[in-house]
Formats: sequence, C-alpha cells, structure tokens
Amino acid sequence: MHAAHKMHLVARRAQAVHLAGQHFDCAAGDRLHTASSYKYSVEGFRALAAPSGFVPEAVWRDPQRLCSAHWLKSKA
Repeated sequence: MHAAHKMHLVARRAQAVHLAGQHFDCAAGDRLHTASSYKYSVEGFRALAAPSGFVPEAVWRDPQRLCSAHWLKSKA
C-alpha cells in the first residue's frame, strides 16, 4: 500500500519573483507545487524494485517502523 503527499506554497498576496534570470508573476491565492512524496510498505517497494531490474536485499527500519532504507542490487 502507498500514500501520496503533495506540498504546495500558496501566495498570500500578488508578487513578482526573479529567479535564475527569469521573471514570474503570482496572484494572491496562486499555488506552486513544491514536492511529491510517495510512501510504500516494504513489500510494496520490493514489488516495484524487482521488475525495474533490481534484486531487493536488506532493509533497515527505524524503531517505530515509520521509515525504511533499502539495499537493492542490480540484476546486470
């Protein structure tokens, strides 16, 4: 099972932003998508890794079992 978490910044007022030589205008209430994070169970992540060319190996989890780190080996 997985869940998606998406983050946005919302402009509180109209503003102009200059970034990397570019100009952006935002109206009050405009939303800027800043991140997407997808959460999977260990089994769900392993199921995604296998057909992608990886062999799931060890898994490390935090004490509350909220996060995990996975060691994947390439089939090649």
